[in-house]
Order: sequence, then structure tokens, then C-alpha cells
Amino acid sequence: MKTASIAVVALLVFAMLALPVTAEETLPLIPQDFYGTVTDADGSAAPAGTIIVASSKGVPLGTIKTTVPGEYGGSGTEQRLIVQGTTLVSNAPIAFYIDGVKARETASFQSGCLTRLNLSASSALPKERPGESTTEPLSPKAGQNTTVTGNGTGTSVTLTTTVDLADETIAFTAFDTPPDNQAVPSTLAPVGRYAEITSTIANNQIASVTIRITYTDAEIAAAGIDEAGIRVYWWNPATALWEQLPGGVDTVQNYAWGTTSHFSTFALLSVKAVTPTPGGGGGGGGGGAAAGPSVYPSDTFGTPTVTPTGTATPPTVAPTAAAPGETAVPGGEAGHEGGEPGASGGQAPEELPMAIIAIAVLAIAGVAAAFFFLKKQ
Repeated sequence: MKTASIAVVALLVFAMLALPVTAEETLPLIPQDFYGTVTDADGSAAPAGTIIVASSKGVPLGTIKTTVPGEYGGSGTEQRLIVQGTTLVSNAPIAFYIDGVKARETASFQSGCLTRLNLSASSALPKERPGESTTEPLSPKAGQNTTVTGNGTGTSVTLTTTVDLADETIAFTAFDTPPDNQAVPSTLAPVGRYAEITSTIANNQIASVTIRITYTDAEIAAAGIDEAGIRVYWWNPATALWEQLPGGVDTVQNYAWGTTSHFSTFALLSVKAVTPTPGGGGGGGGGGAAAGPSVYPSDTFGTPTVTPTGTATPPTVAPTAAAPGETAVPGGEAGHEGGEPGASGGQAPEELPMAIIAIAVLAIAGVAAAFFFLKKQ
């Protein structure tokens, strides 16, 4: 009887320990902490409020907003840039983005280490501080739409490339004001939504990209604009103008979209309505004719140039009928619903590993065998 009891205990211990040993393989590694100086491309201290994002192959792994000019991390553990994630492995490459601008420096993930790493921007930082900044991964296939959402930034893109690509990165950075003080002309009204979008994908690898930027009813009310006039514009540094992209607005889902062939700085702007002057007086002693409906100019600057110097001309898109609640302009397309980051469709739920199922079955069978053995004793 004593021998049988020992056998039962041994089986139970095996059943309890088998699953944790298998599950341990999926547990994240101990984080790595970073701190140091952070500077603009010219070597000047980055302003307080600068957002630093650490990512590996586009997957964001940690973020921090600076409180002291030119420094990040501080002296306390809770103030450091903590890099962690379930996808991390030892020596995984880590890239850093400063207000959406890629840093010159990189690192290799070392679990449990405290690392001083001085960061410097590879190009000039925005003059304004962003509200949100993040990176997202994507591996697009040639000729196929890939939708990526910049979580927290209110911006998403649907991208079509000319070649197959893997482990690419898109950086989304959102602003409430023009990031480099780009003037908005008096003929346009700002919604208060600006987005800086950059990528490791070259412009000559892009067939088309549709930019979608969301807004709220409160923002429309505060701006005092007509929602139907909202469009997506891009900042053309060659002309120093905001230029309208072919696209439209969905006033039900609260987003506007525009199609181009490159990444840049984008904005939600509304063309100001022009109310026609009332016509001449009517007969029979009546007053003047009633004013007609407000008219929105379809193009503020004439035919917009939507292709920057040195990039391919965006493909022509046939006009489509707008869905209920949408307003389309010539050359526009139907609005896109948001997709999962880095994919054009949904992803099936992860299946339970077969090893865990097999161990569980063996454990149950062992306990049952021990029970019948004791009963016979």
C-alpha cells in the first residue's frame, strides 16, 4: 500500500510540473532598460516632450516621453526606456525613433541589462511635439493591399507595393498643429489632425497608398466647419503648399481618405464654403431671391500636384459611387475599413500546442491508472 501511495504522488507531481515546463518557453525575457542623451540631427538637445519609441522589425517594444531637454531615462528605474515583448529573443535588433524620426543608433536586445545609449536623430526633428508616436510592422506582397493601423494616432494606410517585401516598418506620428509650422491658407480651415508618416519602404517600391485619418464630432464643432468639406492634404515642400489628394470623406464613420504614391506629412483640412450672393429682386413686390446652397471649391490651388519630385506618378483611379454617408471627389475611391496591423485580412486564433495537449492526456491517464491500482490494493 505504501508503494502504491508513493507511485500516485509521483504521478501527480509529474502532471503538475509537465505543463509549466512546456509553457515556460513562451514567457517573455527580462526587459532591457535604456537611458542616455537624445539630440537633434544638428547635435542640439531634443526638447522636453520628445517621444522615443523602441521597436524590433517594426513591432513597438517600449516608449518614453522625455521630461528634460536632451535626456531620456533619468536615474530612476521607472523613468527608463523599458524594452520588452513576447516576440523578443536574445540579440534581436532594436531600432529607435525620435518623434517619428529614425535614430542613427541601434542596439541588440540583452535580457536584464541596463544600457546607456546616446541617441541622435538621422534627420531634423519636427518643430512641434507630437501627441502620439508609434511604429508598426508589415511584410507586403506585390500587387496586394496591406492595411496597417497606427494605433493611438488615428491614422491608417492601405499600401500596394510593386515587389514582395518583408520585415519593413511604418512610423506614425500624430500632431495637433502643423509639425513644422506649415502655414494653412485662408481658403482652408484646419480640423486639428496632422500626421507624419515615414517608412523603410522606398517610394519607388510603392504602387499606391491610401491615407485614412479619423476625426471626432467635437473637433468639427470646435473648428466650426462643414464636415462635407474635409479632405486629406499633403505638404509639398517643393511648392510650400498643402495640396489636396484625390479621395473623399465618410461623415458616418468620421474619417477622410486620400490616395497618393508616397509617404509624407498629411493633414485634415476643410475647404471653406462660398455662399453665392443673392440674385436680383423678384416681381409682385417680393424681396430678393433666396441665397443658393453653399458651394465648395473642389480644388483650392488648381489641379493639385500629388507626386513629389523624383517619384512615380500615382495610378489613375476611376471614380466610384460613394457609399451612404460618404462624399467622394473625382479620382477618389470608396473608404477603407481599418485592418489588423501588417495584414490585409484577419488572423486565425492561435491553436493550442499539441505538446501541451499530449502531456495533459498522459497526466490524466497516469492518475486514472494509479487510482485503479490503489483500489485493487
